[in-house]
Amino acid sequence: MNPNTLFYEPSGRINPVGLTAAYISGLLVASLLAYLYTLIVLFMPLIYVNFLVTVGFGIALGILVRLLTKLTQNRSLKHQLLLAIILGLFANYFQWVGFVVYAAMGAMPSIGDYYLNLGLITDPSTFFGIIDEINKVGMWEVFGMTFNGVTLAIIWLIEFGIIVAFPVIGVYSSKPIPYSEDLQTWYPKYELDTDFEAIISPDRFVDRLRENALTALQELEPGKAWKYSKVHVHYLPEATHQYLSVEKVYIEERGKGSKEVGVIIDNFRLDRQMAKAILDAYPHSKERWEW
Repeated sequence: MNPNTLFYEPSGRINPVGLTAAYISGLLVASLLAYLYTLIVLFMPLIYVNFLVTVGFGIALGILVRLLTKLTQNRSLKHQLLLAIILGLFANYFQWVGFVVYAAMGAMPSIGDYYLNLGLITDPSTFFGIIDEINKVGMWEVFGMTFNGVTLAIIWLIEFGIIVAFPVIGVYSSKPIPYSEDLQTWYPKYELDTDFEAIISPDRFVDRLRENALTALQELEPGKAWKYSKVHVHYLPEATHQYLSVEKVYIEERGKGSKEVGVIIDNFRLDRQMAKAILDAYPHSKERWEW
């Protein structure tokens, strides 16, 4: 982390042992998710439902990558993206194994048969030959129309893109969680129970935070029921630096519609005394898990 920056910056470091464990456990979980995905798609052959199942599969892989990133203390965006891409590619392959074995056996393979055939790629003539046959014959029929040939290939490409893209998007869209390189641990996150007024100018508010963060918060008016700001503090008593984030919350139709949350100040650096003063001044609760 740059000591002169106003905000937290990930170090880009990794835990080699943890990263290896992430790949091993990630591939194992991805294979299980792929088997379940294949099972659902085969026995629920409705293209609209299958699309949602595919999206769910992609989201599950994204959550898996985020979970493995935190558990293995991976602070490198490059390695997080690589993990996401590899799991997405292998998840595609794993679910194809399920389809190929299903086509060859004429029935959904047991979990044992599925794992025994995960090495099908070593026999590419058989693996791709069955896929080609599936494409010619088709596996789904909707309203009397069989999906095969180019149409089915396009559906497969869309499916491939969804399964690979969602884990990658998850990595890019997730905000970095502060990590103490000295203490080798993630910072716990606390949410102030107070709803502050909506902050119109984040840059101006950052200037006030630089002067005195506690005073800057105390100067804010109470927020409205449908538009307000939530403040979070990453606080680790043993660490020198602590961090403060602000989210804007907007509920459409003046509190009756959908809720939108967006980060407007991300991990502004505080000293230990200021962070403690803020937590002492406002009721707060510790968040159990941060994604």
